[in-house]
Amino acid sequence: MQASIALVGGIVAYNEEKTIVASVRSLLDQELPSHVHWAQIWIVASGCTDRTGEFVRAIAESDPRVRLIEQAERQGKADALNAIFARADGDLLVLLNGDSIAQPGAIRALVEAARDLGPPFAVMGRPVVPPTLGKNALGGVLQILWSVHEVIHRETLTAGSGNHLSDELLLVSLPFSEPLPDGTINDGAFIGSSLRRRNGCLRYAQNARVGIQVPTTAEGYLTQRRRIYVGHARQTRANGGAPTTLLSLAVRQPGRAWSAMRRCWSTTPHRDRWAVLVLLESLAIVLAMWDELPPRRDQTRWRRVRHPTGWPLDSETESVRT
Repeated sequence: MQASIALVGGIVAYNEEKTIVASVRSLLDQELPSHVHWAQIWIVASGCTDRTGEFVRAIAESDPRVRLIEQAERQGKADALNAIFARADGDLLVLLNGDSIAQPGAIRALVEAARDLGPPFAVMGRPVVPPTLGKNALGGVLQILWSVHEVIHRETLTAGSGNHLSDELLLVSLPFSEPLPDGTINDGAFIGSSLRRRNGCLRYAQNARVGIQVPTTAEGYLTQRRRIYVGHARQTRANGGAPTTLLSLAVRQPGRAWSAMRRCWSTTPHRDRWAVLVLLESLAIVLAMWDELPPRRDQTRWRRVRHPTGWPLDSETESVRT
C-alpha cells in the first residue's frame, strides 16, 4: 500500500480576475491517484486592484482547502512565493502561475515523475501555448520559441545536466529550505539552481501540460523577454553559473545547441518565422544589457501580458497540441 501524499498548491496572482478561478479549478478538479490528496491551496493576491481576491474568497467559502493571502502592495513574486513556502504544510508543493491552466492529468503526471526521487527535488511541467497562435508572424515565433524550450528542458533535465526550470507549473518537495532572495526575477531558475547546489534532483514531466498566456504584440514580447534575460544575468552573477537555456548552451556547448535547433527546425511548421525569432531575441538581449547599466531598471515586479482571444476557454486537452 502506497503512503498517503498531501499536496499543497501555490498560486501567485496580480490582477488575474479573468483567469484566477480557472487556474484554481484546474488544480482542484484534477483526477489524482487514490493515495494523493490536496491539503491546502494557497493563493497570494499581490497588490491586486481588481476582483481577484473577491473571486478567490468565493471559492474558499465552498472549499476550506483554498486559502487567500492578500498583500496590499506588490513586493515581487519572490516575496509572494516565500509567503507560500512558509505556510505550505504537506509533502509536495505544486506551484502554478495565476494566468496558467493545469491541463487534465497534469498533476498525476508530476507525481508519477517524482515517484522514485528523494528530496530535495523539483519536477517541471510542459508549458503549451494557446492553439490560436500561428496565424501571424508573432504567433509562429512563439510556437518556435516554446518548442526550443521544450527540447532543451527535455534533453538537459533527462540527462541530469540542466539547472533551469520553467515556473509555469512546478512540483517541489517540502520543506523548501532556501527562501527566494529579494529581487529574484526568474523563480524557476532560482529553484533549479538552489536544488543543484544542494545535490537535489530536477526532472521534466512531458505529459504534465500547462496552458500558458503569451504576449500578443512585439512590444509585449520584448518586455517579457528582456526581463527574463535580466533575471538570468542576475542569477548567473549570484550563483556563478548560468541557467541552462539555449543561449548558455550556445556559448558553452554550441554543437548541442545547434543540434536542438535542427530538431526544432525539422518539426515546426513555421520555418519562415525563424528570422523574426532571431531578430526579436537579439533585440531583447540588447535591451536587457541596457537595463543592467547603472542605474539598473527595477524588473522585480512582473507585468501581465495580454492574452489571446479565446484563452482559456479553448485550452482543453484536445486543443493544446504543439
